[in-house]
Amino acid sequence: MLSSKGSFIKIWEIEKKPTFTTLQFSTSKKNKDGEYVNSSWKGIAFKETHEKLKDVNKGDRIKITDFSIEKEKYNDKIYEKVTIWGVEVEQSEKPKTDLPQGFDIVEDDEIPF
Repeated sequence: MLSSKGSFIKIWEIEKKPTFTTLQFSTSKKNKDGEYVNSSWKGIAFKETHEKLKDVNKGDRIKITDFSIEKEKYNDKIYEKVTIWGVEVEQSEKPKTDLPQGFDIVEDDEIPF
């Protein structure tokens, strides 16, 4: 579910072009039983939002702050088109890893041996 008050998304696919970026992403919402319900979306970003996404990669999580949704017909099927107008992208100083919780990356010059 996309919320007009902002939605956190996980990016599954991202394609960066010179003037726009296309995304395949998902959102999650907890239902009344406490289980997460996922939704999959395709979106496109232009101008300033396109520029903000230049360092975003597959697997990243970001927040969409402004968007519009339209229905488009293509080959007798109706699709939702999400145009993303605003995002918040947090830059991490450390590289992403799949380390277990409580573990961290240590630079070579910090190792005592």
